[in-house]
Amino acid sequence: MRHQVTIFKDNDILYEGYLIEIPIKEDVLTAWSSDLFGDPDPCIIHQTYVREKLIDLFLKTFKKHLNETIILKNYQQEVAFINIENIENCQMIIRRKK
Repeated sequence: MRHQVTIFKDNDILYEGYLIEIPIKEDVLTAWSSDLFGDPDPCIIHQTYVREKLIDLFLKTFKKHLNETIILKNYQQEVAFINIENIENCQMIIRRKK
């Protein structure tokens, strides 16, 4: 997963980095881990697996929009797992890193 993402609001960059490192809400990690593994206190292996699954789903939604500015209010449910305040009011660009 060599994709980089920039999430911004107005001219302020709120996150810029690899997609796999995007901040994910703890309650989402815990809920997914509990559902998948019956683990309400997920170990690093379960956290990593859940993170990868969330990113896979995310990429399936947005892969057709690489290098485009994406208005996140149109994708509130798809980005709700990201731990950035008021993400629904932001914009995003995803780029494939070579």
